[in-house]
This record gives sequence, C-alpha cells and structure tokens, in this order.
Amino acid sequence: MDMTLLIIAGGLLIAVVVVGVLLFRRSWGNFPGESAVLPGQPPSGMSEMEAEVRQLLQQGQKIQAIKLVRERSEIGLKAAKAYVDGLERGEALPPPSSRPVTLDDVPPDLVAEVGTLLARGQKIEAIKQVREHTGMGLKEAKDWVDRLETKVQ
Repeated sequence: MDMTLLIIAGGLLIAVVVVGVLLFRRSWGNFPGESAVLPGQPPSGMSEMEAEVRQLLQQGQKIQAIKLVRERSEIGLKAAKAYVDGLERGEALPPPSSRPVTLDDVPPDLVAEVGTLLARGQKIEAIKQVREHTGMGLKEAKDWVDRLETKVQ
C-alpha cells in the first residue's frame, strides 16, 4: 500500500513539473538560446513580412519596419504605420492589403464630396479629402480619384 501511494505521488509530482514547464514556456517564451522557429521560417500563422516586422521592432528599427511594410504591400505611409503600431502593441492584425480600393469601400458621402470637387475642377483637393478620410497613400488616393473621375464623365 505504501509503495502504491509513493508511485501515485511521484506521478503527480512529474505531472505538476511538466505542466509548470509548459506554462513557463508559454508565458515567458523560449528558453535562452532556443529558437522559436527554424531559421528562415516564420512562426505558424504569421506571414513572412509580419515576422520580419516583429524582428525589426525588437531591434528598435521601427522606421525600417514601416518601410518594409510599404515596400511589400504597396500601401500608404499612414496605413503602414498603423499596421506596425498595432504589431508593436501586440495586436494580431491581418496583413495589409494592396488591393485597390473600390467605390464600395468608401463612404457614399465622401464619394459625393469628391465628385463635387471633381466637377469644380479641384482634383488636388479631392485627392486630399480621400487621403484624409481613408488613410490611403498619395498614389492610391490619386488612382482612386482617377477611377472615380472616369466613372463620372
């Protein structure tokens, strides 16, 4: 009987130690010198770009991280900065999209306002309004206004 209790107590002690190690690794990351992923492989569920951005942020290179996002996704500065800021705060964000913005993506009142500005010949002001209200980059906003202009004419 005493041997049975000793075996049960030993098994419980081992289980507690294993659970403790697993919880420690989950809350504190990897053991010193241990890599989370194989070299050249992003962690599962994380894009290669996100992994690179996180690495740049860990090295204190936020500007380089924003540049990387802009180059890889072809989005504007404001949107790239917002993405990097979110990752820096630890938020799980979807990768930024370089998909062209359509009329359906922009509030109808902004479409109407931009249409009015275009009718008055104020294309630059129209582009400024689109950038201000959507966070698009200059090229993206100009392309969007150009597409709207061709639909209006």
